[in-house]
Amino acid sequence: MRTILFIHGMGGGSDSRVPRLLREYRPDLNLVARTYAFDPEIALVQIQGWIDEVKPDLIMAESMGANYALVLGEGVPRLLISPGLGAPALIGKFCWLSLIPGEPALWGRIFKPREGDRQALSFDFRTSSHFRPLAKMVRDAMQKGQPSDGVLLRALFGRRDFYRKWGVVNIRRWKKHFGQDSCAIDDDSHFWNEERVQAVLLPELERIMPR
Repeated sequence: MRTILFIHGMGGGSDSRVPRLLREYRPDLNLVARTYAFDPEIALVQIQGWIDEVKPDLIMAESMGANYALVLGEGVPRLLISPGLGAPALIGKFCWLSLIPGEPALWGRIFKPREGDRQALSFDFRTSSHFRPLAKMVRDAMQKGQPSDGVLLRALFGRRDFYRKWGVVNIRRWKKHFGQDSCAIDDDSHFWNEERVQAVLLPELERIMPR
């Protein structure tokens, strides 16, 4: 059975919507989705360990998770959905805000995860500052461009993605580094409901991993 390692986005987890739907629609695949730490120092070790352990045939990553797929997944086909490759730089840039009393708690309320096995968020200065090294790793990985060995690296974007306004999602930058044909763009948002998974994500997966 072929294996997909799914790396969730910020505040997501093992029971996030997309991996849950993929398990339902593609029971022929072994989909591994685990909840990792918000702190990048810890998350990098965790996710690299999972890659070494499960030896995935495909890494699929959503939003913030795309950063880890990009820097750790060399040599493995990767499909990134709504990749938030500007998020580490943004969090690192404004980590000083977490020194203001009450600010970390405010951001914790704004980005509070849903109930379930979800990533616990912490916007304290120490954790937030750890996104700076991750941002550099992402920049370096982007500078390399498409893998020279031809292994798949593809992204799915939505034109109405709110996070484009903040530079968290940047379609133009993606195309600059990875090529015009390395992505698909629909008219949806940052998030993936069941209808969008059926219409966009499943056909992409079928092309990569036909039944």
